[in-house]
Amino acid sequence: MNNLNATALISAGRSVPESFQLGVARSDGGLVEVTIRQVLRLLPARRIVAVAEIDGLEVLVKIFVGRSAARYSRREVNGVSALKEASVETPALLWQGELPEGSGKVVAFEFINGASNLTEVWSDSRGVERLQLLQRVTAEVASMHNAGVVQHDIHPENFLLQGERILAIDGGDIRRRGAGPLNELMSLKNFGLFLAQFQTEIDSLVPELFSRYCGQRGWPTSERKLASLLAIVDKQRDIRKQDYISKAFRECTRFTCRRQLNRFQVCERKYDSPALRQILADPDSAMKAGRILKSGNTSTVVQIDGPDGPLVIKRYNIKNWLHGLERIFRPSRAWASWANAFRLEFHGVKTPPPVAMVEERIGPLRRRAYFITEYVEGQTGDSVTEIESQFKDVEGMAAIVRTLADAGLSHGDMKASNFLLTAKGVVILDLDSMQETNNRGLIERDRERFLRNWDASPASCARLEEMLTT
Repeated sequence: MNNLNATALISAGRSVPESFQLGVARSDGGLVEVTIRQVLRLLPARRIVAVAEIDGLEVLVKIFVGRSAARYSRREVNGVSALKEASVETPALLWQGELPEGSGKVVAFEFINGASNLTEVWSDSRGVERLQLLQRVTAEVASMHNAGVVQHDIHPENFLLQGERILAIDGGDIRRRGAGPLNELMSLKNFGLFLAQFQTEIDSLVPELFSRYCGQRGWPTSERKLASLLAIVDKQRDIRKQDYISKAFRECTRFTCRRQLNRFQVCERKYDSPALRQILADPDSAMKAGRILKSGNTSTVVQIDGPDGPLVIKRYNIKNWLHGLERIFRPSRAWASWANAFRLEFHGVKTPPPVAMVEERIGPLRRRAYFITEYVEGQTGDSVTEIESQFKDVEGMAAIVRTLADAGLSHGDMKASNFLLTAKGVVILDLDSMQETNNRGLIERDRERFLRNWDASPASCARLEEMLTT
């Protein structure tokens, strides 16, 4: 097993091995051999969070490298101290240390066996369980605020649950703001930021959660404060959504991105491989060997054999020189589909998993473009002729229509064939015309178009209208 130092970890970038060893000089004067067993998070040349083993004991370590290593390790330690002073449980800090040969710091923590973060527990919960979960975490947030402590990166994955225990983690973004409790404005902003991490389905719970928060803070509840909190949640949710989508167009942990004079290419990192890169370099050749699903003037859709399973390539064609001139200055429809796929993901709506997007360019001018997704097996929604016999599928389609309406999204073409009925639920297709809108007329038009799919059966339409309003 490789024995690495700070310089080697910086040089490795994203290619840090899954397991390796570190020799660490502890701040108390001892020397310790740390065996890294599993890398959990990686910020290249800056930070590694990993499960490690030391003398047979499993621990969690944070490894900071580079010029700012000392500053970030100090922030981590200070944040943990602030949590302890606020009487908020957090994994015990075991020791601190330094890496030889280069700038590197290590902070070791108690490893919490059998713990799950709030995101994981939330996804396995329903109804009253979810309210109880949020009530428990709300009490922890209020305890921090009572002690003047703020978790600036407050999100569900920064709370661990182990049985009845709730532990706050990630001290690097935790700060103490003054000697006394947090003021009202900062408190509402931070609590609102936490609530904004969840979808609109929790909005009906906010008044009860706010009442719990106020009780913990010793505040009287008021409509003014609740209205301020709800406005903060809406604003923060929108900021989070825009940031979520913008990441899909740049190099980051999740995506690879290549910008060249003649093309723009972005790919989900988990799909990135030499074989896929070969397909993306010449998608037309891959399409010639595939199975045509749709051939039209404006787009061609082909199923191909990908490196890890079937893929679908949708090529947006240029019909003629006038059409090309109209499209040349605007983001392509592949760009819109890519953005909308992650917009839907943010709102919890299923669509075929996006793999990559390619735009042919001349400098800033766009030409043809390609949108690549996983191939998803299923029947289109127009296979449903009688609602009661396929109630679950129809209910799934109606749920998507409701969610899009609640999110202020107009799909633009709610024909039944743009829904795919799969073994894992309903997914929605054809995303290039979808847009965010404040125009309720467009939302209503989507709803009416959806209902027209079954207008030959008045009883079915009445049943569908009931589904769309529940």
